[in-house]
Amino acid sequence: MKPFYWAYRSLSKDNLKFIDELPEHAEIRDESDIIHLSHALSVFFRSQRIEPFHSSQYPLLMKGSNDHASYLEMARSAVMSRADALADILALPKGVYLFGHNHLQFIWSMKTDCL
Repeated sequence: MKPFYWAYRSLSKDNLKFIDELPEHAEIRDESDIIHLSHALSVFFRSQRIEPFHSSQYPLLMKGSNDHASYLEMARSAVMSRADALADILALPKGVYLFGHNHLQFIWSMKTDCL
């Protein structure tokens, strides 16, 4: 916790105010597409914790014969096996969703008409 405390104490009042006023979600739009931006996946995706998407699990998952491609398939299967996760995804408006915070890089696309 010391690094967090140090970072917080090192920011000016103006910096803290700026960070505090940042929106939870932003959108970039053009004529037909929307890109949804957020730091945390939870802004878009309200399902309970899905283990492969948490960075605390990644070192354990990568031990042994697992590689990144295997991890991505495991993560996809974990989502596809959860009715609550699929309901969250299907409820999202059409668009591209970019988020961080889980510290695991992946790309996943889904055509909702193929379910």
